[in-house]
Amino acid sequence: KSGTEANLRRAVSEAVTPEIGAFRVRTREAGGGGWGTDFPGADNNFSVRLAELTFVRVKLDHAGQPVLKHINLQISAGSQVAIVGPSGAGKSTLVDLLLRFYDPQQGAILLDGHDIRDLQVNSLRESMAIISAEPFLFHASIEENIRYANWQATAEQVWSAVRMADLEDFIQSLPEGMASVVGERGLRLSTGQRQRLAIARAALALEFRHDVVAVFGARRNLAGGVG
Repeated sequence: KSGTEANLRRAVSEAVTPEIGAFRVRTREAGGGGWGTDFPGADNNFSVRLAELTFVRVKLDHAGQPVLKHINLQISAGSQVAIVGPSGAGKSTLVDLLLRFYDPQQGAILLDGHDIRDLQVNSLRESMAIISAEPFLFHASIEENIRYANWQATAEQVWSAVRMADLEDFIQSLPEGMASVVGERGLRLSTGQRQRLAIARAALALEFRHDVVAVFGARRNLAGGVG
């Protein structure tokens, strides 16, 4: 690995664990495992075939109050699904459960018919590309932030992802272009630019093994272009 890649991976391990407090729910106590960890016998050879997601009577409480109550949801392969609702309704919680930042107290989440708790956490998360309302960017160049999705990507694959995110004109307008440093957590970019950079990273991920893309809370900052 290059020094840059190793540094970025270390930054991820130190920075991206969410603050979820009381949501650290252990499940399947008799068998071990639980929040964000692998259960004994977790499948480390799983590969996504269809990318079909199913939530089966998923229930999650926080501080004695229901956050999600008996959620049933099926998302077919190749489909695009929008989940809308007021703040605090649990939209982002669905994504957090999908990534196993925490586990439901009841019910199951299936990926291609497999309970995600039966899969190794790293394998599960590597199959997904996430675009959040506040994307995590590194104090590195635009290109390095995009290439974090896959360091073996060709220059054309990177630019293809840039065009998909509608960032080409903006990047070409910068004196240093792709080499422009975005600042700590992308503070040198606008909110819309940060989110489009995250979209480019997700688009590059889809060129390789990522099969599921989850987008939450981002669209409100994209309507006006990259400004």
